[in-house]
Amino acid sequence: MSIVVIASQDQVLRASLSGPLLEAGYAVGFAASWQMVLEALSRGMTKVLVVDARMPGIRGKAVLLCDLASSLESAPKVFAVADDLEPLPRIARQPYVFRRTVSKLVGPAITKTDREHLKLLGLGARPMHTLARVARSSMPVCLEAERGLGKKQVAQALHLLGGGGPFVSFKATETPSMPSGYAENDASSGSLFRGTLYLPVLDEWPQERIVDTARWAGKLGWRFVLGTRIPPRNGLDEWVHLHLQPLRERPKDLHALTLYYIERHRRALGLPRRRFGRGLWALIKAYNWTGNARELESFVLAVLSSVDRYMIHPENLPPSVRQRVDLPPDAEARREAQDFESMVESQLRKVVSLYEPGGEKTLYLMVVEATERPLIKLALARSAGVQKDAARLLGINRNTLHSHMLKLGLHSSTGKD
Repeated sequence: MSIVVIASQDQVLRASLSGPLLEAGYAVGFAASWQMVLEALSRGMTKVLVVDARMPGIRGKAVLLCDLASSLESAPKVFAVADDLEPLPRIARQPYVFRRTVSKLVGPAITKTDREHLKLLGLGARPMHTLARVARSSMPVCLEAERGLGKKQVAQALHLLGGGGPFVSFKATETPSMPSGYAENDASSGSLFRGTLYLPVLDEWPQERIVDTARWAGKLGWRFVLGTRIPPRNGLDEWVHLHLQPLRERPKDLHALTLYYIERHRRALGLPRRRFGRGLWALIKAYNWTGNARELESFVLAVLSSVDRYMIHPENLPPSVRQRVDLPPDAEARREAQDFESMVESQLRKVVSLYEPGGEKTLYLMVVEATERPLIKLALARSAGVQKDAARLLGINRNTLHSHMLKLGLHSSTGKD
């Protein structure tokens, strides 16, 4: 695993040199003292060390630094920046010249193709900078995202930017264990992380077990990354949290991500160039993509695998592929219901936190009645008070509606049959 360490206390210098490297997928670390420089060398994964000659305590130690670096089994390249620091060779301070020099010595941790994909997974405008910042932290990481957004790929990117080593993904039904050769007494301070443990699902484990496992992994020198579709409860406040935005909220990324999958899979299938016609783009943009990037990728692959045409229109799709993006009659209602669910969850969080057992009503009954009452009132209003029509709209029989109205005290105000 190649990594570049910039030893400087100058924040402007750090940012200018690291920015182009981070965008290019390099694993960049920092050191702010002589002791941290020694730690960077001792990790064994540092391939390029750049030392700011103006950093306090560095003068007079350049020869020792050269000797230490050359004595290592995998000797890193050590350079000075900003001023002369004999006998270290100087490296250009200009960011992009600096990046070209580094690229000749080491390769990026994350490939160009994977970087393009990461930029379209809902991490924000500067995903590589965000991931690099999180990767440098020693705290456990919580990835919050809906299904199909690429949580595992983000976890793997954090792993690569944070030092590499083994990447172990285990299921909630498994007991986590280290790869052979990594015992507890093997966790030394020579590396920030020995590897990464990734748990993809939060809701299948008690939170106490998750916290204990993260603590155990940290003591052994491993990064712990948790993927979840459920916002975490109290107890993970000290973790680093990353939220991936759903695809339906990123229309610009939807277009770019579709093009990315077209190009990626047509190359993998050995196909010439492919284009989607306006009608097909209209279907893609109108669809809700509840399965996010994974569902979109599966659809694109199905289209490319089933249609042998340069320009692909909706009428060219087999029925089994077309039906994936055909909107059902209640598509708009479903979309509004999903937005409503998010809003309700936000409101319910306060109710649940304030509720104490032993009151007049259970929490479940309190919430159900508060939701059911306005729903029935609105259904009756749309049906002009006719209970039979309101029941048909709600998908229940009239007697059931009638009994619920009596229970909720709605019968007297809406009595039409």
